[in-house]
Amino acid sequence: MPRGWILGTHAENRVARRHALIDAARRLYAREGVETVAMEDVASEAGCTRRTLYAYFDGWEDLCVQVFLEDLDHRWETQRHANLEAEDGVAALRTWAETYWQFAREHPESLHLQSFIDYHSIDLEQVGTEARSSYRATVDPVVETLQAVFDRGQEEGAIRADLDRDECLGQFAYSLRAIMNRVLFPGESFASFDPDRFVGSFIDLFIRSIVTSEES
Repeated sequence: MPRGWILGTHAENRVARRHALIDAARRLYAREGVETVAMEDVASEAGCTRRTLYAYFDGWEDLCVQVFLEDLDHRWETQRHANLEAEDGVAALRTWAETYWQFAREHPESLHLQSFIDYHSIDLEQVGTEARSSYRATVDPVVETLQAVFDRGQEEGAIRADLDRDECLGQFAYSLRAIMNRVLFPGESFASFDPDRFVGSFIDLFIRSIVTSEES
């Protein structure tokens, strides 16, 4: 029996098997990098056949998206609870960024996978029906909560009213991911820096750029 699988009802077994396959892919992404991992590698890591793997995922892109969605769900559960405790919109936005960084430090392979998806334009039409429906169900609450946080900040008069919400949040999210990716996967760099300070200073810089003069 492939590693991580259990005996139970048919539905329970299918869920457990799917999670075991996702875990196998995640381990390989962490060790080898998502770009180099093929479906046969995942099957070998999970101790199953390619045929079994394809019974759960429509293909390589489908598997990538489902690993990403499981990671995002895990990250967002932490961020959502932290945001609920923030005292205002600006504090909630800062909390979102800081908890994202904390998660990325603990799960750098998840950040690498999201960056890969960002810049290699995985086509959702190439993934299975389950992944497409899960994508919207997982991503939309994250986006909607961030939009609500930004709206709250503008309504409170703390975030500049002249800023376009979606444009600003897109810039923030993509820039933060790029900064974190650079820190966690540095390669050659012209300067040495402390990771927490480097990411924290970027968050401070961005927050200062969007708050009203009264807040700054």
